[in-house]
Formats: sequence, structure tokens, C-alpha cells
Amino acid sequence: MFQQIKNMKRILSIILLFAFLSTNAQVYQEMPQYGYRTNRMAFDSTLQIPTTCGIPTLKSVVSVNKKSAIAYDSCNNKLYTYNPKIQTWSEISGGGGATFTKNIVLNGSSTNRLGVWVNGDTIPVAGMALDSAFKVITQKAVAPTYIQPTTSLIGIVSQTFEIGTNLGTLTLNSSFTQNDAGALISTLYYKNNVALGGNTTSIPSLTSEVNFKVSKTYAQGACKTNNLGVIDCTGRIQAGTKTSALVYFTPLPKFYYGYGSNVIPTSAEIIANAGGDYGYAYGSGVDNITIEVIGTNKYGYYAYPATFGTLTSIIVSGLESIGAFNFNVVSVTNAQGYTQNYNVYTTKNKFNNTNIAINHAE
Repeated sequence: MFQQIKNMKRILSIILLFAFLSTNAQVYQEMPQYGYRTNRMAFDSTLQIPTTCGIPTLKSVVSVNKKSAIAYDSCNNKLYTYNPKIQTWSEISGGGGATFTKNIVLNGSSTNRLGVWVNGDTIPVAGMALDSAFKVITQKAVAPTYIQPTTSLIGIVSQTFEIGTNLGTLTLNSSFTQNDAGALISTLYYKNNVALGGNTTSIPSLTSEVNFKVSKTYAQGACKTNNLGVIDCTGRIQAGTKTSALVYFTPLPKFYYGYGSNVIPTSAEIIANAGGDYGYAYGSGVDNITIEVIGTNKYGYYAYPATFGTLTSIIVSGLESIGAFNFNVVSVTNAQGYTQNYNVYTTKNKFNNTNIAINHAE
């Protein structure tokens, strides 16, 4: 019995001891604020230091003149340290503001070099940060490529028309690709190198060659950066004028060949070219034409503008046959209403339902 009472006392003592410890122990709690702070500084995953706008100042020089300090100028992207001995703030590298104040001129022996630069060269590093300067030292600048503007007439191309063609009123249009030039300032159209008042012109009868062009005036272009990332105006597009290639409208007469009932064919018979054809005349000569005569008692003919001169040879079926043709000059009015003289060679013989093959005439 006595032993049981003794054991009960021990158990009670242990329970009281745990109760006492539970009521007196301190409980750890996480700090709810961000990091551990002191006056104007914070410590967490980074060290946060005082930030100013401009060169830092101290509230009390006397109280801190035996301690150094650091501060960051966020307005000018500069880092400063404070020297308590001389009580002065100094800018240091690493804040993004350290740059070269002058270009570097290599001055030494003839074999002296730095990177790609040789003795006597001026390395253009003034105003550059260290990383940019090292790039310049190891690489020479290559000026950027500036692309000239272009212009052209659109909607019309060089082409040939039958002489006397009425082209009516023409409206000219054009394109302009600025590329590295400045903005377009003005546009001027030309006909036969004479400026037009606008972009329209009239050609009621095309009897001589006409050419057209357009000129575009533009402003100065912007400068571009070179291979080192530095603005380089070498080759910059200056303000000026760009002129398009010429577009030509060329009038040409036609030559005709065929058959008719008259010894000397009329103008109407010639341009009708029955049994034959026509083409633009670039001279007096022609090769490999065939007149398909339908009917009886028909004369074959070959006609071309008299301005090209007379023929010296006509080859028919491989044989020289110019003596088998009569020569006459006929005034011919073409389908466009334009009249001019034609040299006309007509067969002396009549033909019935046959082909006349002229191999060559010149």
C-alpha cells in the first residue's frame, strides 16, 4: 500500500513538471514583415541600399564621418561610395554611368597595335561604356548600307503603234519606294523631257516617237547604325530627286502584200491585203511571204513605205525575179487615216487560184 502511494506521487510530480514547462516556454513565430529591416536598409534575398536622385547627401556628417557608405542614384543610373576620411562622395564603375571621355589614339612603334587597330589610328570610343568600347577595339566599324529610293511609271510600257494612231487622253501614274531616303515631297511628270502641268496628256495622232518619265523629289533620310551599333551617317541618302526610266511610244508604218485586180493597186486594195498579210515595216526587205490568189486574172503585189528606198532583188521560188515585177509609187492612207507614199511592186503576169511565194526581197 505504501509503495502504491509513493508511485502515485511520482506520476503526479511528472505531470506538474510538464504543465509548468508548457506554460513558461516561448513559441517561435515567423516574422510577417518582408526581410529584416534597419533604418533605410533591408536584408533578404538581396541587399537593398539607400536610393537617391542625384549625388547622395548625409543627414549628419559629424555622426558618420568615421564610417563609409554606399548609395545608388536612380535618376542618373550611378553608384556612389562615401569616403569618411575626406568626407566626399565618388562615382564608381558598375552603376552603368562609367564611359570613355576621349577617343584613344595609338601612339607608339610602327608595330604597335590594339585589337584590329594599328599605330596612328584613332579608336572612336568617346562616350562609350566599357563593353561597347571593347567591341570597337576588336572590330573596325563598317558603315551601314543605305538603299536608294526607286520610282517608275506604272500602267504604261514601251510599245509600238501604227503611225497616225489616236491615243486620246493619257493619265500617267507612278510608284515610289522610299527605302532609306526621306519622305516623298513632290511628283513631276514629263513628256518628251518637257514637264507636264499634271499627270495627263493628249496624243490625237502618233506620228513621231514620244517618251514619258516621272521625277520624285524626296527629303534627307535618317542615319542608320553600323556593325558596332553606333549611328553612322556615311553614305546617308541626301535630299534629292529620283527619275524613272523612259517609256517610249513608237509609231511605225506597215508593209502589205496580197493580190488585186488592178495593174497598179489602189490605196484601198493595198491595205485590204487580200490573200496576204501585213506587218510593221522596219525597212524595205521581207522574207518568206506567200500570196494566196483566189479567183482569176489577179495581180500579186508587195508594198512598203517609199522612205526605205527601192528594192534590188526579189526571189520567187528560189529564182531572182525582180524583172517580173512592175514598180510604182502609190499614195496610201492607212487604217489610222495617216497618208504617205509607198513603193509598190506588182507582178507583170496575172495569176489564177495559185500561190505566189516570195522567198526574199530587199
